[in-house]
Amino acid sequence: MDYKKKYLKYKLKYMNIKKRFKGGMKRHRCGKASTEFYRTSRGRYLGELNARNEPHGNGELRLYNGDVFEGIFENGEELIGVLIYKSNGDIYEGEFKDGKRHGNGRLMKNDGRIEYNGAWKEDKKHGFGEFTTADGIYEGHWENDLKHGFGEFTTADGIYKGHWENDLKHGFGAYRTNDIEYIGDWVKGRKEGRGVETDRLGDEYEGEWLNNKYHGRGILKLAIGVLMNGEWKNGLAHGHIIYVPNVNNPYQYRIIQYINGDPMTTTEVIDGCGVIAGGGKKKK
Repeated sequence: MDYKKKYLKYKLKYMNIKKRFKGGMKRHRCGKASTEFYRTSRGRYLGELNARNEPHGNGELRLYNGDVFEGIFENGEELIGVLIYKSNGDIYEGEFKDGKRHGNGRLMKNDGRIEYNGAWKEDKKHGFGEFTTADGIYEGHWENDLKHGFGEFTTADGIYKGHWENDLKHGFGAYRTNDIEYIGDWVKGRKEGRGVETDRLGDEYEGEWLNNKYHGRGILKLAIGVLMNGEWKNGLAHGHIIYVPNVNNPYQYRIIQYINGDPMTTTEVIDGCGVIAGGGKKKK
């Protein structure tokens, strides 16, 4: 049974605890009838007890730091319910273990906005869940309060859908904005490895990346019909590049030596019928 079903099952039991105990409704504690709060190691408790005089069943725990828990207890520990934080007015609804958020639950801010709805482990987001902040919405997997595993993050700038590691894009993923679309490898938040990027003009690069830049072997296809196939360094042509002025005529091309984006020498031009050296006359 997931936490939502548990929550609905027990909601009527624990949401009206104050009302149920108001006006002299008795509970038994060690054989004595009482309606007063009594002190525990963590706070003041009012509710049902087990034979060992531990909170068990419906109850309310007013923690010494000012937080208030109302819900179901089991052998002295919170099991499922609502925790209201005095410091900021936030509310957590869901499952607990050893006094911590653990299992499934949701965290609601004091303005009524649901910040996180999903799985928890020892007070941290862990497992699958949806997280909403001013930066955007993340829906996916978590580990120790960090985005980790597969997930989708939507912001005002764009959408990333893919793998994460320690809160950073890492592995294979697709990133789309109004200006570009990149599909490929990521390393610690950077485009690195192999990938394809297309911009809004239609220019496309497919090949190797390092630190968010073209680096290694790759092919750049410009929307105007130019193709550049060869070696790149730090986002610039560097080394031998096969330069095709018109992709509709791939048999006519130049081999150009580049250094840091600057063309240095043209070694030959091939037009399918012969070779023109250095831009000179066709050899016979």
